[in-house]
Amino acid sequence: GLAFGITFFIYNIHFPTLYAFAQEISAAKDYNRIISWLEVQHQLTATISGLVGAALLAGVAWSGAVVAGVAISSGHISPWPLERILLANGTTYVIALALVYFIRYQSVAEKQIDTGSVWQRMQMGIDYLRTNPYFALFGVLSYSVFISVLVAIYYLVPKYTEVHLGGDIADFGIFRGAFSLGAVLAGVLIVYLFRNTRPSKAVLIMGFVAALFYFIGLFNTALWLFYLLGVVLGVCNAGTRIMRAAYIFKRVPNNIIGRVSGIFNLYHMSFRFAFTLLFAMPFFSAGTNVLWAFMGLGLFVTASMLLLLWHLPRIIRA
Repeated sequence: GLAFGITFFIYNIHFPTLYAFAQEISAAKDYNRIISWLEVQHQLTATISGLVGAALLAGVAWSGAVVAGVAISSGHISPWPLERILLANGTTYVIALALVYFIRYQSVAEKQIDTGSVWQRMQMGIDYLRTNPYFALFGVLSYSVFISVLVAIYYLVPKYTEVHLGGDIADFGIFRGAFSLGAVLAGVLIVYLFRNTRPSKAVLIMGFVAALFYFIGLFNTALWLFYLLGVVLGVCNAGTRIMRAAYIFKRVPNNIIGRVSGIFNLYHMSFRFAFTLLFAMPFFSAGTNVLWAFMGLGLFVTASMLLLLWHLPRIIRA
């Protein structure tokens, strides 16, 4: 539990810090490209780590074969005990810390070092959002896709795959792979697809498409369509993250971008926690009642996008 708690704590510090650092060392003309490649890197490493973790937990065996004229002998990897996996995982933090320490860079943004208390620094982010209410509204509403996706994938889709589609863990694994593929495609293509579209409008389009995933899922019983929807959801989730980050990069000064992102993360975690508690109720685990949870997430994303559409002219002018 402590290992998970520390990892979760680091995760929620990592992204605001990463975006603030990327903004500090990047010219404005390169924001979209850098954010896109950060998204590709994040999704690829998340997919690889999931595969490696699963392989180490369960073990892997393979038969001999000839690939491109090269003979591969049979072999196996025995399952690792959990404490050994956690030790290996912890070692990667040490390696990463060493790599970060040796990074040499030239700051583009003018540094402003604050020496006030933690609360005073957070207050700067809160004050910025208070004086820019429509920017704050965009930041909150654009998070709806990300919130729904995390809740769906980690808590709902496994149950949905089993009770509604009649699938198994392999089908869920294929869906996750399809989702990751969509996220990587978004990182490579989304900037070009929406190069002539405002980030707020791009988020709106992808948000409505993401909402369709939940509504189509209510009636779909075909596994192939489930996989295809996974690709689409991956594109929309990563695409909204890229467009939102690009918008924030261009709007928020570097000395408070981490604090503003941290406040948005607090909103995201609060809603994610609330949905998790709601869908943990026994009602949603009975029979196919997971479909009601799907409908709830679909309505949540749709309502957020309708509010975004309603305020879009003011958000664009802000």
